[in-house]
Amino acid sequence: MLWTRQRSELPITPAEALACCGNHLSAYERQEILGFPCVYYCGAHAQDATPASMGSSEATPVKQQSSLLHFDDCEHNYRIVSGDHVGYRFELIDVLGCGTYGVVVRALDHAALPTPQQCALKIAKSISCHAAILRREAAMLELLWQSKPAARMWIPQVLERLVFRSHEVLAI
Repeated sequence: MLWTRQRSELPITPAEALACCGNHLSAYERQEILGFPCVYYCGAHAQDATPASMGSSEATPVKQQSSLLHFDDCEHNYRIVSGDHVGYRFELIDVLGCGTYGVVVRALDHAALPTPQQCALKIAKSISCHAAILRREAAMLELLWQSKPAARMWIPQVLERLVFRSHEVLAI
């Protein structure tokens, strides 16, 4: 948790989040957060991460790059920074794998009760055909989940689908 709120007080409004940790957010994020109905996590302690720590030769802090809209790497994958957020709800932990269509990240879902729960985020490349494939996968998983109750232990449950910074995201 990045502010001194009890879990029972979450979510908070974007205005409350700005009051609590706005000074830890980039100018872009201070504007972006206003478009979200509620905030569970804001990733403020990831602000000092650099692309160099992600295997890039650049040395500009990622949060500073956020104001320049440099969220993608050269292959259109979302830049993963441990401790950062996706959708002001999910805390990024580490990369589980990369593939043709995007990246899979271990994350914490701060909206889960009673405590944050681990989940996987599939983040599609910011290319429309890759986003469409992830949407189709999510629809298939949801259909299987609903139509095959006896097989649910083998079918990942879709927790959330969202678009974040031009990337289709599937939380499972």
